[in-house]
Amino acid sequence: MIAETEGEPYLVIVDDSEEDAELTTRVLKSEKLIKSVVHFSDGAAALDYFFSTSFRRLPVLMLLDLDMPKVGGLEVLRKIKQDELKKHIPIVIMSSCGDDNVVRESYSLGVNGFVRKHVQFERFKQEMLCVGDFWLRTNYYPGNPNQTDQ
Repeated sequence: MIAETEGEPYLVIVDDSEEDAELTTRVLKSEKLIKSVVHFSDGAAALDYFFSTSFRRLPVLMLLDLDMPKVGGLEVLRKIKQDELKKHIPIVIMSSCGDDNVVRESYSLGVNGFVRKHVQFERFKQEMLCVGDFWLRTNYYPGNPNQTDQ
């Protein structure tokens, strides 16, 4: 787990692929879209974090994989979106899954976006940049350091 920086907007990545999480972190940080990232390699660890007594503040975005050990992504999504205090966390599923039934279920549970992960490096990087640019730069959230008043 990469620790969040106190007071900084932070991103949560829930993905059992260390490689995907590290690449995503490097891409988003290199573009100065986010400084602070918390990574969980399984859904159980993410739920432990979000529902622990030490949990203090919402991340600006969660990138969530579906296929993970212990607790899968749909169950993490379900629990987060059912909680009154946490349901406003924007969650984007990042998965290689292309099953329309899974996509429909994700949206019915309240996911904010569903992006198919590609294995080709440049395509994966471009996807991360698009997601990061929208959710971390364009999308408004309180205290967004990437937005300027025009």
